[in-house]
Amino acid sequence: MAAAEGLSLRAYLARLAETLLTPAERAERAEKAPAALKEWNGYAQLPAHYVR
Repeated sequence: MAAAEGLSLRAYLARLAETLLTPAERAERAEKAPAALKEWNGYAQLPAHYVR
């Protein structure tokens, strides 16, 4: 994939790393997900449905 985009593997991996979320960012999004889901389609998960 790196070669197809004209990048070295090192440059490709560096660019890919910039797009990944940190554990803290993933946790923050996970906390917001139930509210976003309820707003989107009215479904409210119960705490028993959460998997951590």
